[in-house]
Amino acid sequence: MVFPVEKQGKKCYTVGTVNWESAGGLVIVAILAVLLVFPACNLLTGLPEWGIPLLYAAIAAVAEECFFRGLVFTKLRSKGRYMAALVSAGVFALLHLLNLFSAPAWYTLLQVGAAFSVGFAFAGVLWRTKKLWLCILGHLLINLTGHEMLSAWSVGATAFCILLYAGLGLLLLRNRNEVLL
Repeated sequence: MVFPVEKQGKKCYTVGTVNWESAGGLVIVAILAVLLVFPACNLLTGLPEWGIPLLYAAIAAVAEECFFRGLVFTKLRSKGRYMAALVSAGVFALLHLLNLFSAPAWYTLLQVGAAFSVGFAFAGVLWRTKKLWLCILGHLLINLTGHEMLSAWSVGATAFCILLYAGLGLLLLRNRNEVLL
């Protein structure tokens, strides 16, 4: 459960027993370590060929969700749930612009749009359920299937999914008695 706590006069956020004021830096270090070590993972771990993408997808899902939803969204909730969701999803989407170095521009732009809407939906999941592990699980599933779907689908189908995730985020972020339209 995500909730603010007061420790030694300083406001911080926790998910279970993890203090995100101190863990946020560790998450960033973990992301950078994965990006730097990934090419050598096969030599270091002895995992079968299929295990490397699974390991990478799992580490990325945990690190990104802990940072973008566990830290950024939670930290910004005091500014309003919609603002926090938009900012955490926006920064998450911008991170995916790094793929311009390894993928065609059209693919990267679709991925940025998809990352924004998925990040917005995951913010809604966290706000509604207070369970970060649901965001991590969803992110892992998308990491394992999303690249193949994005490249196999048409631009129209991908745009439809982007709208679907954005709508899911709006639905989850609203109060139960709020009408969307």
